[in-house]
Amino acid sequence: MQNGKEENVSTRLSSADFGVLAFVSLVLLGTGCARYVRQDAQAIVLPTALREVKLEYPEAAQAQGIEGTVQVSMWIGRSGEVGRVNVYQSSGHDVLDKAALAAAVQCSFAPARDSRDLPVGVWLRRPFRFRLGEHFDDNHPSPLTPEYMKAVTMPEPLDEVEPAYPESARVLGIEGEAVVAFWLRKNGTVAFTRIVSSSGNTWLDKAALEAAQQSTFTPARDSSGAAVNIWLKRSFRFTLSKER
Repeated sequence: MQNGKEENVSTRLSSADFGVLAFVSLVLLGTGCARYVRQDAQAIVLPTALREVKLEYPEAAQAQGIEGTVQVSMWIGRSGEVGRVNVYQSSGHDVLDKAALAAAVQCSFAPARDSRDLPVGVWLRRPFRFRLGEHFDDNHPSPLTPEYMKAVTMPEPLDEVEPAYPESARVLGIEGEAVVAFWLRKNGTVAFTRIVSSSGNTWLDKAALEAAQQSTFTPARDSSGAAVNIWLKRSFRFTLSKER
């Protein structure tokens, strides 16, 4: 019987200890987690964006034609600054996920508010979309395809520079035609040039690119009249008959 009593006492003590430990654990967890739930529940006015950071499209992803959408969860504190961020739903591409997180932490908001109009912290989820047609500007050209061109008023040439015939090619009797695409800034100047169809000779291609780079145009414009970026193409013919 004595042994049995000792066993019962030991069992009761273990259960009590476990209950205390469980209660303490729940309290400690609650101070760190329930606070966010409680504040989420109190918010009746959601945060509004004050500063949207330009989403930097990773060049490696652009070069490979990678697109995607990243769902990011952001903790917006009482000051409106972004605290913690994490990927809620991946784009499927690590390079895009990292770029989205980098942009998210730089955003700022007017904080969420409760029923007493006091600022509270909340989790906010938002998508960051990477679309090749939505992230180009003067210094970041779009893909060289028609669907990204928004111009309804095409540029007019102001100064179309003719290429100088390379002396080495002229002496050797080399002729050819190079087709060049050039990315036009909104002010009508050329930002980037690219060979679309080679002449078959590097000297001629280089002369065509240099001439394209120096050309100027009136700006392309969209349906609202705003200046927009656009790709233009031009053929440069190198024939010795013109030299004579």
